[in-house]
Amino acid sequence: MSTMEMQPFLKGEKPLSYSKAGLIGPGESAKDEPEENIDADSHTRLHETPTIEQHIDILGVYVPMKALNVCLAIFSVLFNVAMNISLPLYSQAVNRAKGDEYNVLLFSTFWFPIIFYIMVAFIKIFIDRDMPILPTSKWYHVVMVGSLNALSGLMMVYASDPSRTPPYLQAVLATSIIPYTVIARLVIRRIGVCFKRFVCTGVVLVGLFLCSVPQIFGINKPARNNEEPGTPVPMASKVFWPVIFALGFLPVGILNVIIEIAMKKDEAESVTFIAASQGISFLTIVFFFWTDFIPGFGQANSTAEFVDHLHTSLLCHFGADQSCLDVLGLSWLFIFSYVLSCIFMFLLIRYAEGAIYAVIVIALVTPLGTLWWTLFQSSPQFAWGPVFNETTVFTLIGLSIMMPGVIMYNYFSQKDVKEKEQLNQSTRLQQP
Repeated sequence: MSTMEMQPFLKGEKPLSYSKAGLIGPGESAKDEPEENIDADSHTRLHETPTIEQHIDILGVYVPMKALNVCLAIFSVLFNVAMNISLPLYSQAVNRAKGDEYNVLLFSTFWFPIIFYIMVAFIKIFIDRDMPILPTSKWYHVVMVGSLNALSGLMMVYASDPSRTPPYLQAVLATSIIPYTVIARLVIRRIGVCFKRFVCTGVVLVGLFLCSVPQIFGINKPARNNEEPGTPVPMASKVFWPVIFALGFLPVGILNVIIEIAMKKDEAESVTFIAASQGISFLTIVFFFWTDFIPGFGQANSTAEFVDHLHTSLLCHFGADQSCLDVLGLSWLFIFSYVLSCIFMFLLIRYAEGAIYAVIVIALVTPLGTLWWTLFQSSPQFAWGPVFNETTVFTLIGLSIMMPGVIMYNYFSQKDVKEKEQLNQSTRLQQP
C-alpha cells in the first residue's frame, strides 16, 4: 500500500491523505488507514507505513518534502548572507550621518511588524479568508520570542562596534549559536541528537573554525581605524564586550527552540506568529531606550544628544535629508533581507529537522559572507575590490568541510525518521 501525505503550505486546513479507500479529508477515516504519529523534530504528521511520500500543497501544487527542505535551506542562507552584508553598510551609513546604533535597531524593528502584518492581510484577503489575525499559539510563546529577539539585538548591536569587539572575533563568536541551540533544546524539550548527527554538528564547527583561523590569528588582519601603534587596549574591549557579543546569541538559541515548539500549525498562522512577535520586539526596543544613556555602553551622553541622534536618523530614514540618502536605501535593503530570512528560517524550523538543523544550515552564512568581502570592499566606500589571499584559502577549505556536514546531518535525520516509521509499523503489526 502506498500512502502520500499532503500538507497545506498556506491554507489553514488539515493535511489530506490518499489511501486504498480514496481521499481522506478532515474529520474522516478509513479502516485501512494507519494511525498517525508526530515526528519530534519536524512536527510533521507521518503515517506508520514503510512507503510514505510526503508532499506540501503550495497553492495547489504538491511539492515533495525533500525538495522543499533544500529550497528552504538555500533561501535561508542567501537572505541571511544578504542581511549580514547589508547590516554593517547600513550601520556605517547611520554613523556617518551622526546617528547611533540604537536608531538602527529602533527604525528597523518599527517596520518589521508592519511588513509582516501587510503579508497577513494579503494572505487573509486573497488566499485564506479564515486565517486568524492574531496567532493561535500560546501568547507567552509570542512574548518570549519577541522579547528574546529584542534582547539579542540590543546586546549584539552595542557590542559589535569594532572598538569593542574586534571584527576578527565576531565571526568566531557567532558560531556560539550552535552549542546554545543544542543545549537549549536538550534542557527545554529534553530532546538531544543522535551520535551521528552530533558528529555532523562537530564537523560543521570544525569547518567554521578553519574559516575563522585568519581572524583568530590575525592573518591579513587590517589595522583599526585611528589606532596608533602600541596603543593599549582596555580590558573591557578585550574581555567584557566579546563576552557580551557571544552572550547575545544565547537568546537566539533559546527562541529557536521556542519557535520549534510553537510552529505546529500551518504557515498562514506562522506568519501571524512572526508578525505578533516582531511587534513585541519593537515595544521591547522602545522600552530599553535608556540603554543608550548607560555610560560606556550607549552612545548618548545627554537627553539633548539622544534627541539630536533621533531627529537626524528620522530625517535620513524617510529621505528628508539629501545628505544621507544612502541610509534610506541601505535600511530597506537590510529590512527586506531580514524579513525574508526570518520567514525562511521559521519555515525551515517548521518543516525541516527542527532548530538544530536550521542553525547548522545558517552556519554557512559565515564563510559565504567572508567570500563576499573578498570580492568587495566596504570602506571608505562600497566598491568592487577582489582580493585572493590566505583568508580566501581558509574560507574555501572550511566551506568544503561544512557542506558535507550539513548534507550528512540532513541525510541522517531522514534516515532516523524512516527507522522510526519502520519500528512503529513492526510494533503495530505485532499487536493482537
